[in-house]
Amino acid sequence: CKISSDFNSISYLHLTSKAYTDKLIRISESSKSSYPSISPVDILSLSFALPNENTLLENAANLFNPIFDKIALVQRENKQLETLRDWLLPMFMNGQVTVQ
Repeated sequence: CKISSDFNSISYLHLTSKAYTDKLIRISESSKSSYPSISPVDILSLSFALPNENTLLENAANLFNPIFDKIALVQRENKQLETLRDWLLPMFMNGQVTVQ
């Protein structure tokens, strides 16, 4: 299932909320396949209210998108820091590198 580019911030917040993720977990665990799974139909069966006015969605996007961009940036930085830690830690442990 691909979420289209007109997918909005409010929808993202709904789908990633605890209530919806718990529901999707329950659906995946009840699947008849050999491992937990969610089908596109499962996601499309979820419903939530959105405002009719596009300006409200646009205002929400203008508010939330910079926050989501910052989250994505921090996640990339964290990944780089984890990589650096994994490279440096063994050298600290065996004395190849010291901090002065």
